[in-house]
Amino acid sequence: DIMLSGYWYAFDPSRPLIPYFTLGLGCSIFGTEQTATIGRFAWDIGAGFRREVNEKFALSVQGIWMPTWVTTGSGIWCDPFFCYSVGTGEYYDQFELSGKLTIKL
Repeated sequence: DIMLSGYWYAFDPSRPLIPYFTLGLGCSIFGTEQTATIGRFAWDIGAGFRREVNEKFALSVQGIWMPTWVTTGSGIWCDPFFCYSVGTGEYYDQFELSGKLTIKL
């Protein structure tokens, strides 16, 4: 997975834990020895908590959900005026729970 993510911190100096949200865009790369390698558009959304230990260190815990749409076939979709060929498929879901140590220089 190659993702570019942004973070939004709900900063309040009076709280010991700082909640935050993350959102990102990128791609997931799939491949095996028997199949060709392909890349698919992916995005992620997550949340976490950050604890400032002191001026140099912080600890974080976060959870992220990263769905990737994988086309598995094709179908027909019709509106009142035209019919279209569309891809059908499903999401390949990935979940991550991680802890981080931040060192501020």
